[in-house]
Amino acid sequence: MVGCDTRGAFGSPRGAYEIFNRAASEKKELFVVPGSTHYSLYDQPKYVDQAFERGFAPFLQDNLWRARAARAAGIFRPHRWADDRTG
Repeated sequence: MVGCDTRGAFGSPRGAYEIFNRAASEKKELFVVPGSTHYSLYDQPKYVDQAFERGFAPFLQDNLWRARAARAAGIFRPHRWADDRTG
């Protein structure tokens, strides 16, 4: 999870910690981007690049790699909701 460390018009560092602490997963990490606000994480390269490099890229690399390996081994099981087309 990526969070900001500066209180802005929306979002706050405290909110990121609260959500992080509520997450049920044992495998979790919080990266707080220094000097960022909630909105600066949308479109300011200085902050977006840090969020991607330290937060999103490692998460995606690890988890997508596992999904590809499971699919290749024939043990990939998508979430039930992924195939639910009734909703």
